[in-house]
Amino acid sequence: MSHNFRSDARKSLELARKELAAGDDERLRHAELRMCVEAITYDRAEAYKDELPPEEYETWQPAKLLQALLVIDPTANSAKTIAFGKEDVPGEPAKEMHVLGTDTPLTLKVIKYHYDALGNFLHVPTLKQIQNGNVTTPEKVRQRCEALVIELDATLNSTIFNSTIGQFSHIDCMAARNRSSVAFPTPSSSWRQAASTVVRHTCCVRRTARRSGSGSSNSVRVRNAVRR
Repeated sequence: MSHNFRSDARKSLELARKELAAGDDERLRHAELRMCVEAITYDRAEAYKDELPPEEYETWQPAKLLQALLVIDPTANSAKTIAFGKEDVPGEPAKEMHVLGTDTPLTLKVIKYHYDALGNFLHVPTLKQIQNGNVTTPEKVRQRCEALVIELDATLNSTIFNSTIGQFSHIDCMAARNRSSVAFPTPSSSWRQAASTVVRHTCCVRRTARRSGSGSSNSVRVRNAVRR
């Protein structure tokens, strides 16, 4: 079952722009930027629906959900430019490449920096914050919102999005009786950097290893995944 989270994100961002343009500092606290961050993250997670454990579908916190995606695919929040070209000689890079576009996802760093801070603006300052003079001013709220809008724009204006290009392994766990997924580096990366990956289940922890040149065991099925 799919949902157009990207459309939700655009609607939330447009409403937030209106709040920012209104010039009423009190209304800034209710800007829908947090909902936009959530929708973008859920949209990203949906691209990994074949790899994401079902229990993670209940995760609503963007940072926590993206961390789960990064366990599956370490490049889940990395920008990617996709291009294609005809090889004159098989196996050698094409001399002329045609760029399809760049996927600019919302990164974990951006989410951690802005999401919780925006949530704090919805609360009355604590006694300690007032005592220390650490009370957020409307100017700081506006600056935070405007900075986040730039990041959200870059993501929503990506010419391509939710590209998942990598090698994924599906591991059937006999103890947990469910399936977990991990991503290994592409052949151009260093295999030794991913010598082992800890796969965590709800009732067990298993360690699977893939070393340079060793291939896969019978319990691991590797498939190449190129999706948009």
